[in-house]
This record gives sequence, C-alpha cells and structure tokens, in this order.
Amino acid sequence: MKTIPKSLIDIPVRETDNYFYKAYDLFNKRLHNGALPGGKFDFRPLSKSLSQFKAAKVHDIQDGYHDHIIINSTMLLKADEIKILAALDDAMISQEQFYFGEPGRNAYRNKERASMSKEVGLFPSNTGQEGGKETGDYLSYYIIEDSPFHEAAKEFLSYGYKIQWEEIKQPPAASNENKNIKYVCPGPDCKQSFRSNMNAQLNCAFHNLLCVIEVK
Repeated sequence: MKTIPKSLIDIPVRETDNYFYKAYDLFNKRLHNGALPGGKFDFRPLSKSLSQFKAAKVHDIQDGYHDHIIINSTMLLKADEIKILAALDDAMISQEQFYFGEPGRNAYRNKERASMSKEVGLFPSNTGQEGGKETGDYLSYYIIEDSPFHEAAKEFLSYGYKIQWEEIKQPPAASNENKNIKYVCPGPDCKQSFRSNMNAQLNCAFHNLLCVIEVK
C-alpha cells in the first residue's frame, strides 16, 4: 500500500484543528458560561453520530489528561458548516453534563441532556426532525433558527473562519487488464506464450529469447 506523504496530512488537519479550537472557545463563552475545561480534538469516521465526547481520554506528557472530542471526519468534506459547528456544540453539551449534571448510561441521552440541548438551540430528536423522541441512545437533533447556538455559529463564521479539510485521493489500483498481458516468443514457429503484468521480463527456455507482447 502506498504511503501518503506526511506533509499532505499535517496541513489540513492542523488548520482544521485550529478551526475547532477557536469555535470551541467562542461557544464556551457564548453558550456554556465559560465553564468547560477544553480538550483535544480528533477526526475520524463515526458510524452512529457526528461527534462524540470522551472524558479524560487523552494524556499529554506535559499537561496530563484531557477530555477528548471526536468529530466525524466523513462530514467535513461536504457538510454545511453550521451543521459541523452544531456537531461540535453537541459534544460540548455532553461535556457540560458530565461535569455539572447526571449523564445517562453509555450513549443514552436523558431528560436533563434534552433540556440542556434545547436551551442552546439544538432540539433533540431521534429522527433529526420535529416530533421525534427527545431521549434515547445516539439521538440526533435539529437546529432552532435564531437560537443561542445559531447566533453564535453565525458570529463565528462572520469572522471568516473556514474549514480546511480536504480529501487525499489514492492512486487508482492496477486494472485487471494490466495483469493479463500476453507475451510470445519471437522465435520462428515457436508456440510458447505467457501472461503477466506490463513490463515483465520473460525468456523462452527453448530459444533463449526475450518474449514480447503479442500484437493482434
């Protein structure tokens, strides 16, 4: 497998990391009374949610343990930035409940969590739309127009911050046609033939000649 040059990974991840730190700071002040302790960000695919909060899961040699906020990397390429910022604050709501409330077991979001989410403007719903269940496992939400979250997100974007994530394309795999090339011996009346990849070096044992690609 071809290794992606490290320089191609560092730049977008580093800039995206900075984007989320700045958004976190603003949301902490505007929506969470500046009470949240911060954390480390990670970007990877998530199967059931757009973000996750993990308490004290990352250890820094100099600063000790940090809370961990995981952002679903699959949405960073195409999602609306308001939705990306909503995913961030959704994790921050879980962080606030962890420190100042009573979280449900595992991924369960209880009535307290629903109330906290509605207070900032991310209305809990198992369907992501109005009328859905407000408690349960792996709940979604929908954004309330002109809510505290919506206003804070628009303020953040008004400063010109942009997501800097980009997909790195892998080179296409070799096709089957490239693995099924017919080589023949150029010797007179020789019927020896072989199949191999492009640029193979094959010798005919009878004539000690380098085989060539068959021309039809």
